[in-house]
Amino acid sequence: MSQLSDDDNFDPTRDGKVPMRRTPIALLLRSLQHMARMLFSRHPGDLFVWLKSMAMRRKPLSYALPWLTFDAIRVIEARLRPGTRVFEFGSGHSTVYWAEKGAELYSVEDDAFWFGMMQTKLQGRPDVHLFFEQEHWDYVGRVGKCEGTFDIVLVDGSHRKDCMLAAMPMLKPGGLLVVDNTDWHWFQKVFPRMPPDWVVHHYPGCAPFIGHASQTTVWVKP
Repeated sequence: MSQLSDDDNFDPTRDGKVPMRRTPIALLLRSLQHMARMLFSRHPGDLFVWLKSMAMRRKPLSYALPWLTFDAIRVIEARLRPGTRVFEFGSGHSTVYWAEKGAELYSVEDDAFWFGMMQTKLQGRPDVHLFFEQEHWDYVGRVGKCEGTFDIVLVDGSHRKDCMLAAMPMLKPGGLLVVDNTDWHWFQKVFPRMPPDWVVHHYPGCAPFIGHASQTTVWVKP
């Protein structure tokens, strides 16, 4: 699995963001297209959830919903039970979501501001374990310091390729490796390098809190 650690195809000017025009006309047209895509999809109710999420963006952590595509959220939610063991790289709205679903949650964050917000929001929850790691390899390696394996690992923070590698042996058989923003350039190079016996599902489409299309990918460990 070390083949994923090759950074030759990583371009920091392109990866980590989706290049888009942000003129007022472009934003308006993209928003209208985005809303139409949800309204005429198999799940038109996503539009109303999306509108609520956009209205509540100004108040961080006020809406417990991951910043993943709606189809990916549905797949994950079908797996969640009280006590489901979850590890996430990068905290935020998803952290509150896992906690409210009763998951046994382990979350690592490298941004002091977000970490402080999470501590305040989730204090007193015995099944929520928050870690602050600013150094690259401390952040990546935190998953390996936890006892036991996980039902779900979410990679939605920093150092994503390294986090994917660290997460794979820490998943239970049949567990989900969830990686967000896989429409970014370098992920197109990662897909063929994943072990062929891991079943992969791509979920492109709309997501809460953002006004453009995205993609979340879920790998199932054999």
